[in-house]
Amino acid sequence: MIAFCADLHLGNHKQFGDFDGKDHRKGTNARSGLVLETLNRALQLARANGAYRFVICGDVFDKASPGPALTEDLLTILVGAPVEVTLLVGNHDHESDEVSALDPFSQLEGVTVARGGALINNHYTSLIPYVAGSSTTHILQQVHHAKQPFLVL
Repeated sequence: MIAFCADLHLGNHKQFGDFDGKDHRKGTNARSGLVLETLNRALQLARANGAYRFVICGDVFDKASPGPALTEDLLTILVGAPVEVTLLVGNHDHESDEVSALDPFSQLEGVTVARGGALINNHYTSLIPYVAGSSTTHILQQVHHAKQPFLVL
């Protein structure tokens, strides 16, 4: 079984903007703490319920340049993850096609960072971004005609 979540937006200071005495320039606040605690519990629950992989479907961070404390907090959780983790790069996770805020996590054992798509258990997995005023029909038609296992997230 594969467990999924999306849009953590770590570092978003629009909600729960109090910083619990922490320096906001480091990128941490009460909301980020709650999201990280919830992610940690979700990883544990995924394993307890038979999942072998946990996929975060984009927008792990709210900005492409998260603070070092926030990056370290996520690193701590991923290092201790009881299942393999795939991080799909979302539009908030990068400033260019070459560099992503998620790139450093690809060095961790059991963590895969993927741009545009990933092969998960012989199923090609891809994000179809929401674009206001456009349709994803053409992408879904390509998936239908591909004649291969494909998960669209």
